[in-house]
Formats: sequence, C-alpha cells, structure tokens
Amino acid sequence: MYEFIGNIPLVDVETETIHVNVPWIDMSELDRFMVDWEYTLEQWKDELKSAEARWNIHKECDEATAAEQARCEQELDIKKLASVDA
Repeated sequence: MYEFIGNIPLVDVETETIHVNVPWIDMSELDRFMVDWEYTLEQWKDELKSAEARWNIHKECDEATAAEQARCEQELDIKKLASVDA
C-alpha cells in the first residue's frame, strides 16, 4: 500500500524557461541625463553668481578710488543701519 501511494504523482513538475526583462539604460538616456545635468549645473552657477552680486552690499564701491571707496562703504553702512532700525 505504501508503494502505491508513493508512486501517485501529486505534483506534476515540468521545466520551463522564463524570460526576464531587466531594465537597462541605453546611451541616448545617458546622453539626455548628461545634458540635463549640465544645464542644471549652469543654472546653479548662474544663481550663485546672482546671489553673490545681490548680497554683496559693498559691490558698488569696488571700482572707486580708495577715498571714494571708504566714503561709499560708510554711506552703505549708514543705509544698512537705517534700514535695520526702521
């Protein structure tokens, strides 16, 4: 009786090949990424330059002579204090 039960196929196992698609980045996607990244990097650099120009309160005094520069910086400091006090 045990030999008979052992020979009954309860599960039918067959070998089957399954194809799996693995996503892969091709060269056109890499090129597009590089162009986007370079454009983003240029935007960040431009934004940084713009911020430096806006945040440097003594920028307009840089091209003056030494006496004019000292006077200009004093005026800007006074303006800055006046705007903080207001």
